[in-house]
Amino acid sequence: MRPGIKMNKKDVLKAVEGLLSLNQKKLDIVDVPEKINLTVTFKKVPSAGKKITATTVELNLPKSTSHDSQTVCLFVKDLDKDDREYEKTKYHYQDLLKKAGLKEIPDIIPLKNLLLEYKPFEAKRNLSNMYDIFLADSRVTKVLPRILGKHFYGRKKIPKRVIMSADSLKDEVNGAINRCNYVMSMKGSSSMVAVAHNKMKINDIVANIMAAVRQISDVIPGGSDNIRNLHIRTVDSVAIPLYVSLDCANSVELPAVEEHEDIDEEEPEELTTLDDGQKVKVTKSGDVLIYNKEGKLLSVSAQNKLLKELDGYGDSDKKRKAGKIQKEDLSEPVKAKKMKKAK
Repeated sequence: MRPGIKMNKKDVLKAVEGLLSLNQKKLDIVDVPEKINLTVTFKKVPSAGKKITATTVELNLPKSTSHDSQTVCLFVKDLDKDDREYEKTKYHYQDLLKKAGLKEIPDIIPLKNLLLEYKPFEAKRNLSNMYDIFLADSRVTKVLPRILGKHFYGRKKIPKRVIMSADSLKDEVNGAINRCNYVMSMKGSSSMVAVAHNKMKINDIVANIMAAVRQISDVIPGGSDNIRNLHIRTVDSVAIPLYVSLDCANSVELPAVEEHEDIDEEEPEELTTLDDGQKVKVTKSGDVLIYNKEGKLLSVSAQNKLLKELDGYGDSDKKRKAGKIQKEDLSEPVKAKKMKKAK
């Protein structure tokens, strides 16, 4: 461990044994693995500036957290963005994963499938509940937050990135499954991450906890000095303490926060094609833009109408303000109409 974290393997082992003994009665009744969560409480609340509200860090765990009842879903890029049929894309990636030597093939959901079949609010919620782990082709990770919305990102069901062109696709997928996403909200004084489950060997649980603490100490603002306490717990158990620091919060030095200034956007990334040849694009900042088949940006009202119909770009779109979608690119008739209303 880094200096400042006075915790050793024996202490962690005792804490894990205590947690498992508390959970033993439930183990006798329920055969489904239950997550073991590591809770981190800070002395000072980390901050990342006005433009960023959360930071996600992928933790590499030494011991696999996979289990037989685990379900996995993989979001992939469409083979042909102009073709509304997505079955060919599904078969292509299923075959690719089989040839890579994967024993358990994740369920494949192409972007087109996601947009067409999981548009309603409830459909997205049901999808998030359907799988334990979500993976995503690295080429589509930028657009997924806008599409999946709060039922995924608000519940920390963040798809893990997979490079589909990796030399060893089998190792790439298995490695992604074994990574866990540690999310710092940058708003509260504590955060939590699942690092093991109660069906694992006790020494494997200890190894994952130790590795997670090491990596978290490296990434949190203020380092290990900013950790007030560490606990482990299951969903409905009491919290078992691992580490407590009584040092004053004033001793913690947080790095200076850099304000993230607006920068010129690169060419928007194309996502897919709608009916009538309309193109949907998502900028780096997450704005959804819709162009007609001639490449001209649609009016604000036309875009909002289509976004409402799609409903697959995240629930936050319902709260979008009309003036947010690049006013300077609106056609002259629309500009004139807006100026007339303003008068």
